[in-house]
Amino acid sequence: MTSHSSFSSITSSKTALSATAHLFTKVSTATVTPTLIAKDSSTLVHSDEVTICNLITKHCYELLGSSNGKSTAVNNAVDSAYVHHVFTHLVQTGTSTSGKPLLEPVPFSLCLQPNTSHTSIQITTIPDDDRVANTPDPAPITGLITLIPDAFNTTHITLHCTLATPATNIFDALDFKDTSQQTHAPLTHILSLLPTLHARFARYDEVDQVRLSAFEDQIGHPAPIQPHEDTLIASSLHMHATDTTPWQRLKNTARSSVHYFHKTTPPHTWGKAVAIVDAPAAHVFATRWCLDSYENVRKKAKTEEGALWKVFMVPESRSMVTANLTKLGLGVKDRCFVTWFSWRREDSGDFIIAFAPADEYANQSLLSQINDTVKQDPLASTAVKGALKGYWRFRPLAPTICDVTYVASAHLGGSISTELITMRKKQTLSLLRTVQDKHERNSKVVDQEMRKAFERPPRVEELDEGQMEVVDR
Repeated sequence: MTSHSSFSSITSSKTALSATAHLFTKVSTATVTPTLIAKDSSTLVHSDEVTICNLITKHCYELLGSSNGKSTAVNNAVDSAYVHHVFTHLVQTGTSTSGKPLLEPVPFSLCLQPNTSHTSIQITTIPDDDRVANTPDPAPITGLITLIPDAFNTTHITLHCTLATPATNIFDALDFKDTSQQTHAPLTHILSLLPTLHARFARYDEVDQVRLSAFEDQIGHPAPIQPHEDTLIASSLHMHATDTTPWQRLKNTARSSVHYFHKTTPPHTWGKAVAIVDAPAAHVFATRWCLDSYENVRKKAKTEEGALWKVFMVPESRSMVTANLTKLGLGVKDRCFVTWFSWRREDSGDFIIAFAPADEYANQSLLSQINDTVKQDPLASTAVKGALKGYWRFRPLAPTICDVTYVASAHLGGSISTELITMRKKQTLSLLRTVQDKHERNSKVVDQEMRKAFERPPRVEELDEGQMEVVDR
């Protein structure tokens, strides 16, 4: 498959739900020079930037907590800076008669100065002791908190702080245990702002629901479908429409509410699941498209802890790419799947999601960004590369009921036993059972809705050729 060089490069979704990084604060530390320690942190907070900015600057004491039981929050009316005592340093205030330095704890204040647009907060420190008030800060902290508003009343926060350490040893009184080891707990203390804010405003289910509703509203006026997206969907459907190999029911599934089948068309082994779902086709389709929801991220973290699960939304398109690490267990090496997804709505009202290996449909720039993500993950970088192909079809049966078909083939690569392939096939197809269970409603209500949707049988002139043949017989 030729790549599409005209297609825009992939970017991480800037919506509220696009990565596990939004569930947990990212922190990185680097020693820029021998006397400068830098820390960076970022997260997503489920609130607006004005609320967050005011909370940080006016109630920093409440957010950070008292570090030594004596900290207080102070509003300096002269320069409108909000000051919070958060730490003390041991500084040299003199020399003993024996020539040894005299170290005493000296309090320092963290000064937070927001800009007028509530999009950034400047961080500085000032000494609170007359003995050092007229001298340079012996251990200055400088930094910047940046607040970027995002969709669904959320805000991306990034924080960068540096601590300049002098040539003489300075110890943080908060973590003063071993004078032979220099610490920088003040930076860690400041960085605790971000996870605290995230936890305080976390509303995962609400954001999931708002984002899902927003996508459902956009279904009627989506981005124009691209030729390669159309090709993927058409080829996925055509492959099985023209294949005469019969489907066989999987063993021990006859009484299941989901019908499971399989067949082999070398070199692929296919699985199929079919079920009635008690929800509108558009809604079920939307839940399967919005894979980067907090619900899905939490499920992945619970079932396969530490496994890569990254969703990239391709801008101005009907496509996305997922990078997914699957743990097979039983001493078998992990598999990593990088998969391209595209969707289309048929004239019949059906929704189709087709998927295939990303390298069949992505350009080199796009693949390079995805591969970098995989290489940076310690587990995914050493996993065997796998490939997924197939499609989802969501067919309306009634306003609030749909028929869902899921067809998939997974090439696991490497040497895998037949028993493990069969087990993984069942696990993959059981995804539809999860969808069905999530939307299950009272059976009597569903039956009534079905009867209303089909209260009038079709007229003779409405029958297609195959139906007419049955009637004639």
